[in-house]
Amino acid sequence: MNTQATSPSPPPMPSPVGSFDAAAWRLKLAGLTDPDYSTPTDGNASAAEHKQWAITMCLACCDLFGASLDRMTLWDRIPGALATACAKCDDGDIDRYVSLALSHIKADASRAARHIDIAALLYQASTKPASWRQGLVRYIATHDFSIVSYARRAWEQTKADRKDERVYKTGGELSTGEIVEKGGRANG
Repeated sequence: MNTQATSPSPPPMPSPVGSFDAAAWRLKLAGLTDPDYSTPTDGNASAAEHKQWAITMCLACCDLFGASLDRMTLWDRIPGALATACAKCDDGDIDRYVSLALSHIKADASRAARHIDIAALLYQASTKPASWRQGLVRYIATHDFSIVSYARRAWEQTKADRKDERVYKTGGELSTGEIVEKGGRANG
């Protein structure tokens, strides 16, 4: 007969939660990684959405640029509008962001209220979670030069397209160099 008392076995150790990456943690702590884009689980779809949103916002600012301002300062004021709005809206309040940016370029409130792109941008942002909206403001703040560069190129294309529309109606030379008569018929 065994007279030794057996002690109960200790409970099993819980499984480890996950590995800890000290280097990644230090980079995140130092602000050197962007939490929205460091793990592209969505194939970086958020970054692409943020980029397109920001470019569309810049194009709307071009349309709504205040009449009291010199149009020659358009590409000086728009980056300032983006930066000013980013500095005051790090909480992701996109309604306030848009209002601040439009105020900076002295946009007419009634024209802004009717602008289809502004309405679409506000609606798109309102359907997204707070983390997406905060990521948008962070994206604009950290990608300001590239956003303005893309937006400026898109604005030049928009101006050329609008000119071509007018030329088709009135006649003249298209941006491609082709000459059209009034009503859109090509000469040649």
